[in-house]
Amino acid sequence: MKKIIFLLLTVLIVSCSSSDDPNPVPSCWDSPSFVGTWIGTDEATETPTTITLVFNDDATGSIATVGELDSETYNAFTWVDVRDIDFDANKEGTLTLNGYDSNIGEVYQFLGCNQFRAYKEVSDGTEADIIVFNKE
Repeated sequence: MKKIIFLLLTVLIVSCSSSDDPNPVPSCWDSPSFVGTWIGTDEATETPTTITLVFNDDATGSIATVGELDSETYNAFTWVDVRDIDFDANKEGTLTLNGYDSNIGEVYQFLGCNQFRAYKEVSDGTEADIIVFNKE
């Protein structure tokens, strides 16, 4: 009887142990995409402004801002994503919104599959107007 119990315990221990990575890298991390709806808050304005960006897979999109007195919705901008050569190492690039002059930074860095930060680089090399966007 003891042998059967030891055999069952051994099988149980072996079957429960795992060599899998406890924090696996999601498949989207190989090439994260802007396509979808993203929400961020611009804290640099007098009244914090919620910004909703919608990126379509045909390189069109829309933007809605809520919070300031002159809140407006802009439709039909086009966008271009130019990724750095070493994109796999740092997940950064340049995002250009054509047809919309905004305080949304041109430089971006993906922080995960569902989060990126946009910012502008100032002439002295510092970062300004940092906005973190989360995918809805």
